[in-house]
This record gives sequence, C-alpha cells and structure tokens, in this order.
Amino acid sequence: MTYEPPTNPSLWQVLLADEEGYVTTTAKALDEYGQESNVEVSIRRLSALPTQMSNGWWLTNRPEDEADIAVEWKLDMVDDIGETDHIDAQLKAAQAMAAGLNGALANQGDWNRGTELSAAFHDLGDRLAAFTGELPRSVWLTFHFVVPAGTKTFAVERLATALIDTAPVAKKISNSWEYEAQKKLTCGLDICVQTPIPAPDEENPAVLKARIAELEAKLAGGNR
Repeated sequence: MTYEPPTNPSLWQVLLADEEGYVTTTAKALDEYGQESNVEVSIRRLSALPTQMSNGWWLTNRPEDEADIAVEWKLDMVDDIGETDHIDAQLKAAQAMAAGLNGALANQGDWNRGTELSAAFHDLGDRLAAFTGELPRSVWLTFHFVVPAGTKTFAVERLATALIDTAPVAKKISNSWEYEAQKKLTCGLDICVQTPIPAPDEENPAVLKARIAELEAKLAGGNR
C-alpha cells in the first residue's frame, strides 16, 4: 500500500495496520496473514506518524506523547461468519471521530492555515461570511499548479477524492481531452478538478499515423 504522510502534524488521521504493525488495507492483510490474524485501527495525531521501513510504513512504534494516540481498536480479521464488514464499520466510525477532532481543532486555532493557499481560502471564507450583498450568478475561483507530467492524473485523483470524494474520468472537450472530476454542492458551489491529458490512442492523430505507416510498411514488404 502506498502511504504518504500528510504535511500538517497537528491533524488527526485514521490508520489501519496488520498484525505486524504495517499500514495496510483489509483485503491485503487478509491475503497476507489469513483469517486467524488481526488488524488494528487507530486514530493518531500526525505527529505520531508511521516510520518508513523496507517493507512499508511501520506503525508499532509508540509516540513520545501517548496523547498523540486518541484511541486504538484491535480487531479479529473475520467475524463469526467469516466476513470483514466489522473492520470497514470500525474504520468509518473512526473516520467520523477523527473528523470531529479535526473540526474542534479548526475552531481553536490557525492549524488549518498552514499553507499560503489554505490561508487565502480561509480569508475569502471570512470575507464571504461578512458579505451581506446579493451574490452574482457565478464567480470563478481558479488556481493552477505546475505538476510533473507523470503525476498529473494522480494529483487530480488525490485532490478530487479529498475535496469532493469523486473519481475523475477522461472527457473530450472540443478537440482536447481532460481528466476531470466535478461535483455540484447544495450550497451553490460547483467544484471541478482537472488536468489536460493526451487523446486516447484510438483518437490520437499521431498514434493513428504511426499505425498507418506501420501497416503500409508491412504491406509493402509483403508485395515484394
């Protein structure tokens, strides 16, 4: 499992670890250790992050401050009827608890203004809260970042999941293609996360020309 530590060490997050303490998924833990094993669900402050080891991210190291672990649950891999639904249920409950803890932090300080971008959005939110005029039909807020070519779609997937819990799809816009996730919120916000992508092979002129040239070369060779 790929794990990337978040950047803000004051937030709470939910982690699932296998019986050896490595951050994992339910399916992977079941496949590796079988039905007789166990997993651990915990809510940890990001200052108690896992340690990167050769086999992955290791979670059994204890933080210096035990208060950095809000709660832990040790769960059997399968229940009485051989299912893993109880793990998923505990994960969802833990995520709700972590969201509550993070929400409480948000009301106590400036932890969530740790980047220039987040500070700018919070400032806009404060200004909008004090705005009493009529809102226009539409207002555009757009921000762009330079992302390495090989990670563009991954960046869209991560941000779309974090903001609107929506998986991106490839879409054709006029003569170009976009990898896009979009969601309209009930409050009137229309959120779109996207990046330009190459056309699929079946619609990419350069690829089609290369295929035609290859076929012509084969035909020419067969006619000799």
